[in-house]
Amino acid sequence: MSKRALKPSHTSGKKFVLGLGIGFVTLGIGLFVGIWGYLHILSDSRPPEVPLNWDARTAYPTFAMKPYELEYDRFVQAETGQKYKKSVFCLSTDVAEEKRIETALLACAKLARQDAASFCAEPTRLALEAQAAAFPRQFYPAYLLACWHHGRRNPEQTARWMRMAVAAAPAMLTEGGHAPNQTISTLAIVFDRLRDTPTGHGRKIRILNRDLVLVYPRPFADERGTVYLPVFHDTYRWADPFGNGMEEPKDWFSMADGARMGRLDGADSMVPPRP
Repeated sequence: MSKRALKPSHTSGKKFVLGLGIGFVTLGIGLFVGIWGYLHILSDSRPPEVPLNWDARTAYPTFAMKPYELEYDRFVQAETGQKYKKSVFCLSTDVAEEKRIETALLACAKLARQDAASFCAEPTRLALEAQAAAFPRQFYPAYLLACWHHGRRNPEQTARWMRMAVAAAPAMLTEGGHAPNQTISTLAIVFDRLRDTPTGHGRKIRILNRDLVLVYPRPFADERGTVYLPVFHDTYRWADPFGNGMEEPKDWFSMADGARMGRLDGADSMVPPRP
């Protein structure tokens, strides 16, 4: 009987290599998920930013604000189909909670648009105190109460509410050069937010939400002649305090990376508008 030479089989070798490859891929994915989860836990357990202290405001380093362009140039717009850059600013990661906060802040802004006599009336104080109690982590109702008491010439209560507002504020804008305790013209800042909105076929486009316009009624300088405006960490632009914030958006500015105190000087777009 003739014996045929046995040919080496490559099938088992291929299966071994394939299995080894799948094992390495699975191990890599497992390591990635594990590391991501660990870092996520660390980020969640990381302590929040230390609250700013109104009484120690002069001890904080301040940085000049810088111009910021929220829009892509036309070449990037044509290539990507996106007009605006990404933005991480939001009032809450929970959509329903964000809407609730936004509604409260805009109700406060409506009160801030009143003339001086109406703003400093008792009904305004009661309404603002109710909002401050309902949203203790929001700086805006407390800041408006500081303005209310400043208008009523009550320095102790003005300082009390400024402490609460500043402690709740992620950042502050400052402008010096005023007379001590001087009141300046009413200002408004738009905190633009970007939303990824589905357009169909699995694509999304960033829509600019211009609704959050906070009015700062007759801001006042401290005893050193510096005005302090508590704000969110965001890109900023000025608006007409008595408009609807729907002007064509332009002239954004932002803080230096990592800064919490920004000086309003430099480019014209960063200087508060004067009547």
